[in-house]
Amino acid sequence: MIKKSLKIDNIEPERRIMPRILLLTFFTLAANLIFSQDIKGKILSDKGIAIPEVRIFNKLNGSEYYSNSDGSFSIPNSTSTYDLLIIKDSYIHLNIDGNVVDIPQGGLLIKMKSMISNNDDLGNESVSEGEDGEGSNGDVYSLLSSARDPLLQAAAFNFGNFRFNLRGLDYKWNTLSLNGFVLNDLEIGGTPFYLASGQNKLTQYADNHLGVANMHQVYGSFALNQNFDIDASTYRKGLNLYYSNSNRAYTNRLGLHYANKFKHNFSLVAGVNRRWANSGAYPGTFYDANGMYLGLTKIVNSKLSLRLMGVYAPNFRGKRGAVTKEVYALAGDNLYNPYWGYQLGKVRNSRTNRTQIPVGTFNLNYRINDYINLSSGVLILKGKRADGSLDWADTNDPRPDYYQKLPSYIQNKENAASVAEKWKSDENISQVNWESFYQANYNNVQSIINANGIQGNTVTGKRSVYVLIDRHADPTEFEHFSGLNFSIKKWKANVTYRYEYSKKQNYNKLTDLLGGDYLVDQLDFVDDPNQANPDLDSPNKIIKVGDKFGLNYSSKQQKIGISTEWFRAFKKFDAFWGLNTSKQYSQRNGIWKNILFANSQGKSENVSSNNFEFKLGANYKINGRNYLQAVASYHNLSPNFSQIFANPDQSNTLLDSWQNSKINNTSINYYYRSPELKIGLGAYFIQLRDLTINKKFFLDSEAESASNKELADGGLINAFYTNWDQQNMGIEGSVELALGRGLSFTGVVSAGDYKNISRPILKVFDKFSTATAAHTIYLKEYYIPNTPQFVSSAGLKYELRRNGFLTLTLSYIDENYVEPNSLRRTVVGVKGVDRNSELYSKIISQEKLPSAISLDFFAFKSFYIYKKYTAISLGVNNILNSKNLISGGFEQTRFDFTDKNVDRFPNKYFYLQGINYYLNFSISF
Repeated sequence: MIKKSLKIDNIEPERRIMPRILLLTFFTLAANLIFSQDIKGKILSDKGIAIPEVRIFNKLNGSEYYSNSDGSFSIPNSTSTYDLLIIKDSYIHLNIDGNVVDIPQGGLLIKMKSMISNNDDLGNESVSEGEDGEGSNGDVYSLLSSARDPLLQAAAFNFGNFRFNLRGLDYKWNTLSLNGFVLNDLEIGGTPFYLASGQNKLTQYADNHLGVANMHQVYGSFALNQNFDIDASTYRKGLNLYYSNSNRAYTNRLGLHYANKFKHNFSLVAGVNRRWANSGAYPGTFYDANGMYLGLTKIVNSKLSLRLMGVYAPNFRGKRGAVTKEVYALAGDNLYNPYWGYQLGKVRNSRTNRTQIPVGTFNLNYRINDYINLSSGVLILKGKRADGSLDWADTNDPRPDYYQKLPSYIQNKENAASVAEKWKSDENISQVNWESFYQANYNNVQSIINANGIQGNTVTGKRSVYVLIDRHADPTEFEHFSGLNFSIKKWKANVTYRYEYSKKQNYNKLTDLLGGDYLVDQLDFVDDPNQANPDLDSPNKIIKVGDKFGLNYSSKQQKIGISTEWFRAFKKFDAFWGLNTSKQYSQRNGIWKNILFANSQGKSENVSSNNFEFKLGANYKINGRNYLQAVASYHNLSPNFSQIFANPDQSNTLLDSWQNSKINNTSINYYYRSPELKIGLGAYFIQLRDLTINKKFFLDSEAESASNKELADGGLINAFYTNWDQQNMGIEGSVELALGRGLSFTGVVSAGDYKNISRPILKVFDKFSTATAAHTIYLKEYYIPNTPQFVSSAGLKYELRRNGFLTLTLSYIDENYVEPNSLRRTVVGVKGVDRNSELYSKIISQEKLPSAISLDFFAFKSFYIYKKYTAISLGVNNILNSKNLISGGFEQTRFDFTDKNVDRFPNKYFYLQGINYYLNFSISF
């Protein structure tokens, strides 16, 4: 009995174990069959034509494959997910990822869209870059291209020169990211395209989204989101030589681009280039830029990859400025530029911009398993950025367009006529007179007693009253992020931690004494010499070329946050939501001490504030061709450094009422997609409340009460609009229609209504005293300036039989308004004027700029010469050669408060050049 029992006990477990082993083996084999199946598919053009020789890069293991002559492909796979990069010259790159089990039975069907233009042809600068003047931001950076969305395409190529802002939103609300790093400037906001200016071969493919979207490592914004993912292993192998010729911001561009793969999954991409113009599109402007970049990728194994990238794009350029219509008429040229003049027969510009900022990044990507992926990175940049200009003290204003020099200001008619005539023949009148600066400095021999604060130290020599200076804001930045991307059943999600650090050294640097021996460091608009020393430790400081003067402080910002985003695709709809929260710190550190402000030296308090953002969206798939999309978001955002410190050049004083901005954003879109017809229709509604907007300008003495002595005599001031509310709403539409025989039509329209919906308080701070003032500004219902509120374009595209196309686009731009002078819209501005009079209406009205029509042409052709890929393209804008197109303008901050003569200080404008072109040639070895 005992033996039988033992025998039965021994046999029974075997009967139980064997079926389990067989069942486990079956599921293991089934899983291997599922996850080891080849990833198959077919690649077609948006016209339904098979595309051969398409490069398919498997980002999970670094392998690459090519499509067959019928566009089909098959890729071995051993994981539950896939992540493919689809690459083909003259087509927009695609990134396809997902779960293997979700691949349709017939395989993936991938459609690639041909490029509207060749991105190699694009400079990061539009023809308007370098404009400067009152009411202007100084640097104007054009949008980088996107061929995925017709509206973004038109905004970049057809509307950009007219300063069109998508949805009427200032560029500071956009997000620019690179390899998972957020590049936006923490101090002033905005997107620093200058960091990689002109490196188009490196940054030619951007992932662009307008409005809230389900991003990845970067949370994004409610405006334009642009991300560049640079990976050396994804670039086509070979050497590319390219040359461009143009009559825009620069006239020549020459460059080399190289990419290759080596043993052990090591890849490299590198390039050098140069762009230059001795004379740019506008008289007196110039361009001198170089570029270099290096990217390295090492795929260690199927789980780990490392990326290292560096880019350096130094740039030196001459600016141009806006002037009044009177000045344009006197010069007889709508491209007149007041910033330059001849010196010994050579053109010299008095306003420049110089950028020298290298950037380095390191990225690590580790696939923990089939469902979890770790991404991490470090960014470092450090360099110099400076705006150069002519400066003067205790002497005549040297600007040729200064209002007191113009015929309209001169009361004697004969003298006025004489000046008008000299504008036609005497360049010393119509342009910057460099020789007069040298002569004034030669003649100004002075002795400075107790120079540099040393008793008995006397310096005698030619004291310069005209000098050239650079206003520096030299950045040092560090950024680190780590994020987990994971799949939970049908959800895709990520959690990302991010730390950003930014520090800028702000100072003035003397670059040219213009024939003098020295400059005395004293503050402008300070009558008492004993109070005019910006550095009390060295009064009567003698400044030579290369020395710092006037101001010297550092601005520091830190931001630490965490974000998460979730996405799920259902059968009939997709849904996503995201949350971003962070804490931000701002601090000023004054290097020098002045007598005007007790808190000028040392560190300020470390001002902290919190950010909170939430977004929610859904896509409803009506059927295979019709889709509805709705998104909503809320943003509670901290002010940046420039909106917190009232007078950072001189003191640690804080703005007394800074607060977070609150933005509500909603949009709804409809899309129709078929091989012959694509339609996009959308509407958006955005409210921005409690904004703080800072301005710097010259204050007229009449704008303040005489009881306020420091402000009553006028001078340079810092001003802040507080409690500014605005509302941006509108509709957008696009249509792409295949007409047959290689011909297609594209139409785009954007109609908005962007206006102020509050009466902000303008707080005024004298730059060289403790005097302050506040005004209620009656700007409610005024339009947001310097962006067209209505734009439209209609274009025809003809596909050549082999590798090329032609496009012709007609654009119409309207509803563009100048920037108003806020002090005219105050009680003081209209005091004593009958509210029902024509004068009252003229004072408070906002000028609408004329509508504009532009006809643009683009041609692209690629072919093989001795088996080398070659491409040539030509873009021609403003074919109609219209020379009266105005891109923007502003009212002068000066105003005749006594006689209320609106025409005494007329508006200033920027005109566009006539017909212009960009020709590009490239060959790949």
